[in-house]
Amino acid sequence: MNSDIGVQVPQVHPVDWAWYREFGGSASVPPAVRDRNRRITRRALAKAGALAAVVGGIAIGSSLLWARGTISWRPVLLIALCGAAGVGLYTREVARRALAARRRNVAAAARAARADRIFGIPYVASACSVRPGSPVPALRPARATAVLLDLLLALPGPAVFHRIGLPHADGSADHAVACGNAVFLLDSVHLSGGTWQWAPGARDALVRSDRAGRPVPLPLHQAADELRLILGPEVEVVPIVLVHGARTTAGRMSLSQHGVHLLTASAALERIGNTCAYGFAGTTHLPGLQEALQELLV
Repeated sequence: MNSDIGVQVPQVHPVDWAWYREFGGSASVPPAVRDRNRRITRRALAKAGALAAVVGGIAIGSSLLWARGTISWRPVLLIALCGAAGVGLYTREVARRALAARRRNVAAAARAARADRIFGIPYVASACSVRPGSPVPALRPARATAVLLDLLLALPGPAVFHRIGLPHADGSADHAVACGNAVFLLDSVHLSGGTWQWAPGARDALVRSDRAGRPVPLPLHQAADELRLILGPEVEVVPIVLVHGARTTAGRMSLSQHGVHLLTASAALERIGNTCAYGFAGTTHLPGLQEALQELLV
């Protein structure tokens, strides 16, 4: 899939996820919108059918006149050809308008579902861009993750927050997803191909399983620890590092010594979605959780 903000999103297959098959795609369209779209389709078919019936009646009447010898075959052929062309053009225009109306209804429903459930800006424009409108390379993973997180809004519960700042932690987290009593704290990283995993030792850093390249330090656990202190013991904070990159996989050491998960983008979206849809998170936010996360936006 491609994003609308100029970022190539990793190839994911949402239909492989149980939560998306139940709640995403066409299932995310409210019944009222589906009924409205069906009425639009029926009206379009009725208009095209009425014109086809009129033209067909004229053609049949002309054929009968030709059979009786009242008129020659040329007017009959002209009527048939013009009628068929007119019906075709009119049907195409009616279908185009009906399809556009259906898409507008679905888009409006999607915007309504997103209202008050997505907060913050997933990236900050930089004057150091290679050219206007091009994503900053360091921000590409975060922006790609932001596009993928929109899929979670097909579920009734989750809220998405972009750019979580924590005063005493090292930097900020790219995103947070809140559902029920759970907050998934997410950072994104783009890595070259190969299998990556957590390096042994006291510091969280990613290394390739073949030890090629330099370790990539990712202190997301510091932000997770501080967020736990802010939100309190009733909230479960789950830190996850999403790996982007062609032919990049997570190795056996996918859980750091500080409890940070290392997952590919597809695996992370599957786990978060399943938890929000079926797991302990439920669908109702704890009181004050959303407001507390909004105060941390940067």
